[in-house]
Amino acid sequence: MQAVARGLAAPAFALTMFTSAALIFALQPMFSRVTTPMLGGSPSVWNTSMVFFQAALLAGYLYAHLLQRVRDLRLQTLIHAGVLAAAFLALLPADQVTRLLGPPSSSFPIPWLLGVLTISIGAPFAAASATAPLLQAWYARTGRADAHDPYYLYAASNLGSFLGLLLYPIWVEPSFGIADQDSMWTGGFALAALAIVGCGLIAVAAHGPRDPHPVMAPTGAAASADAGSARPSWRNRLYWMAAAAAPSSLLLGVTQHLSTDVASAPFLWVAPLALYLVTFIVAFMRGSEKIAPAVLVIHPLTLVLMAVTFMANDWAPALLAHLICFFLSALICHLALARTRPDAQHLTEFYLFVSLGGVLGGALTALVAPVIFNGVYEYPLALAATALFRPRAPIRDKLLDQGVALALGLCTIALMAPLFAPNLFPEASALQGVDQQSIALTIALVLAVMVVSLMGVFPALVGKFATMCAAAGGAMAAVMAVLLFRDPAGTALAVGAIGAALALLGAALPPAAGQSMIHRTAFLVCAVAFAGLSAWLTMASDAFITRAIVDGRLDITVAAPMRIAAMALGVLMLGFVIHAALQKEQAPQPIANVALGASLPLIFTALAFMALEQRFGGEVIFLIALAVMALALFLNRNRPVLMAGLIAGLFLMLYFEDEQGSRVIRQDRSFFGVLRVQEAPITERASLRILLHGTTIHGAQIRLRQSEDEPGAEPAGTPSPAPPEAAPEGQVLPPRTVETNPLTYYNPQTALGQATIHGLGMKESSRVALVGLGTGTTACLLRPSDELTIFEIDPLVVRYSGPQGHTFTYVRRCAPRARVELGDARLQLQEAPDGAYDVIVVDAFSSDAIPAHLLTQEAVAMYMRKLSPTGLLILHLSNRNLDLVGESARVAQALGLPYAWRVSDYVSDPIAGRFGGLPASAMAITHPGNEPWLRALEGGWTQVPAPPGRPWTDDYINLPRALWANLSGAGADSD
Repeated sequence: MQAVARGLAAPAFALTMFTSAALIFALQPMFSRVTTPMLGGSPSVWNTSMVFFQAALLAGYLYAHLLQRVRDLRLQTLIHAGVLAAAFLALLPADQVTRLLGPPSSSFPIPWLLGVLTISIGAPFAAASATAPLLQAWYARTGRADAHDPYYLYAASNLGSFLGLLLYPIWVEPSFGIADQDSMWTGGFALAALAIVGCGLIAVAAHGPRDPHPVMAPTGAAASADAGSARPSWRNRLYWMAAAAAPSSLLLGVTQHLSTDVASAPFLWVAPLALYLVTFIVAFMRGSEKIAPAVLVIHPLTLVLMAVTFMANDWAPALLAHLICFFLSALICHLALARTRPDAQHLTEFYLFVSLGGVLGGALTALVAPVIFNGVYEYPLALAATALFRPRAPIRDKLLDQGVALALGLCTIALMAPLFAPNLFPEASALQGVDQQSIALTIALVLAVMVVSLMGVFPALVGKFATMCAAAGGAMAAVMAVLLFRDPAGTALAVGAIGAALALLGAALPPAAGQSMIHRTAFLVCAVAFAGLSAWLTMASDAFITRAIVDGRLDITVAAPMRIAAMALGVLMLGFVIHAALQKEQAPQPIANVALGASLPLIFTALAFMALEQRFGGEVIFLIALAVMALALFLNRNRPVLMAGLIAGLFLMLYFEDEQGSRVIRQDRSFFGVLRVQEAPITERASLRILLHGTTIHGAQIRLRQSEDEPGAEPAGTPSPAPPEAAPEGQVLPPRTVETNPLTYYNPQTALGQATIHGLGMKESSRVALVGLGTGTTACLLRPSDELTIFEIDPLVVRYSGPQGHTFTYVRRCAPRARVELGDARLQLQEAPDGAYDVIVVDAFSSDAIPAHLLTQEAVAMYMRKLSPTGLLILHLSNRNLDLVGESARVAQALGLPYAWRVSDYVSDPIAGRFGGLPASAMAITHPGNEPWLRALEGGWTQVPAPPGRPWTDDYINLPRALWANLSGAGADSD
């Protein structure tokens, strides 16, 4: 019997761990699917849910650890069977719990979300989470030959998690409603519980009832290792916690960043979590130590590749680069965990502290960071923290180890320059475009840096050159943080002065061994000359730098003698610095090395003055800086602390980079995301103020230099100098001013603006419900006699754009008596009397993702009940990733409602330019019998056929179908 049990142990335990983990990770997106709609579809909902799941995982691991104190396997199995049965009975449907707790608070919804999750699935999830450490501990007592090292079973658990996570959005959600999913999961939990108890019985039979030892004594090498094993120290435990906290924080950070600032595509959270699970599989599989050297070499190069795509406008390469860098960073931490794992006797303790670290890292990112940061700055900080777990080791004396990898990394940057250089800084400087000559020069300069770096990788020079590159990389990051390209000449002077001072310091310090007196004297003379020239040019800049506005662009001219002198001395100084770097030294000279390295940004002086002659633009400077940073990261890859500092400096600098010639005048963060207000000058008196949520524009407004609250401001009734917009026949638009002219999606000529004005024209005084405030531009489409009620879930948006808002003043100027209802619009509208509104505009953006629960059959039916008999429902369906038009048509057809759809193109504005009117996709829906009123819409409104398929309901939402329709071009507004 014992032999049979031991033979069954491996497949039975692996299959059970696989199944249990798949159930756990299918449960996470399923319950997030239930709770997310009530919180606006924010990425923070997923991140907060992840913290709960990590905490429940910690509870399960703690329970497994404590259960191991019970020596009798039979009693352990009996206790765990009782816990699983109790957890099964504690399962509650999420919709019942949400009704019990009521609607969430918009100001602080986290307690509500955690309460729903705890009451609904807290006990079952924690009980199921105990499976991985508990079954591994039981496996260690089966007496099998491999029982001393059960960690490889962790790969089976993570593989199950991986497949469970992927199958939910791909197969489960599109195929089954929430009620069916709940029933399937409940049945799966019951089967998994039986399998877990069966594994306990196998362990009891394999272990033997009279065997007093908890773990079979290993033989051979394993016996020698265990003979010296001891209880883990607190240093070990803290290391495990930290090594688990860093990738956990990075997981949520990269999810938030990708969902907010790269692409807001649905299911985007799946990719980082799936890769996170893969890193566990790879790190804990047998033979994982063989891939560690390659990972450590490639990792710093992917950091630089990600920096290149960070500033690009193409989301696909940026997404790929972020995911690759995240995967390698998390893998480094998990390899460190696998490398330091204890023997099987302390297995549950190891998983306990790993889980505790994961909870702390997730909590810092999801709960603490939104409070202390106004942007997603926890992402680069977590990225830097993962570098601390790289092994500290001397660089090997092999040119191949460093040179080939470095060449590949820098050549990659050079090859990608033609793809990304034109998109890095559009409209940011007086120099536009990058021609073939500039691209060739970029590649030549990058290759020159590579050649210099290869000269420095010989063993005697590695330490010195690495220190210099670290200093140069930090200096480059600092320079890039202040180099705005609007005044490259002034910036070049400041950089040149600082670099000259540092070079002077390096030249004056004791010489390196073998450095000739002639070279030293020439270096010192050149440094003095450059320092003097830089000081004089800085003090007398107005004498030889002229600035003028030509065709709306800043044109800078530098007197030829000064420009040539600065360029020549800058290039000559760079040669001296490189020569000094390559000299061998008998004793370390850290001050000289840092001074010489920090003076390398002198190259910016020559580049900036060359740029003024339009030989190339700021993109080349950016790429050269990245090349230096790549070199600094690579040569310091075995110095974890220094490398972490370089990473933090590089990416924080990228976060603070000024974009597209505009300046960020306000940035705030709430549970629902990061809102950023950019302001770009248009004329001497006017500027364009834009509201962004991640990569999505929520609206824009022209603001004069003096607001209406300041003395001498333009009166509210002053006409706009812009030509009047065209209005539908028979309708009169409200009086326009410069600051009340509707822009972006809400221009009267866009589909959304036209439909709104058309709906208002049905009555002399209309009651309007606006779902989603944004900048409040819709208020300026209304007439003074119209009544406006605004439904907004994010209090931060209300502070920006509400009746009392000063950041955007559309509502304050055009509808000061508007009523604001804070909370989920669907819940708030449900309380309104039937027939309360004549027009309902659903414009609820959340970084380009309209919450799906606002477009279900039940939601649209509720909107129609709240409309008057002649009322109009307007859905704003502009979306880059989902075919919302087809889904809305399915719902309208299922309800028997007449509808019409139109997508409008850009509308030019003489002041706001392309922001005058952005492409807008809108659908107008009304009650049966109002078809003539709907047909009165002109300009390409059509009743697009509803695609075949089941319409969205509260129980069934098929996001993959909408995504595929858009990607395949089958959607109505697909290009």
